[in-house]
Amino acid sequence: MNANELIKELEFTAIPCLQEAATMLRQQQAEIEALKEGIEKLKDAYCQKDHEVKKAEQYCLDAFERGRQIGYADGMISRKAQEK
Repeated sequence: MNANELIKELEFTAIPCLQEAATMLRQQQAEIEALKEGIEKLKDAYCQKDHEVKKAEQYCLDAFERGRQIGYADGMISRKAQEK
């Protein structure tokens, strides 16, 4: 028996405390569903942010590679070495 079947059984009893239990179970199930939706939204947001970070990192690497190809990045590296 799952929670929904239990709720249906409890709803049709004449005992008030069991009817209250059914109401509480329904509320808990609604909260569980809301939490599941929230988790999915957080996962989606995390994946989007992770994708943006990786994209920015790749952009920086590509820019550095283009600079290296024209000799600019090599000058930056040699200057850093001289400063030490």
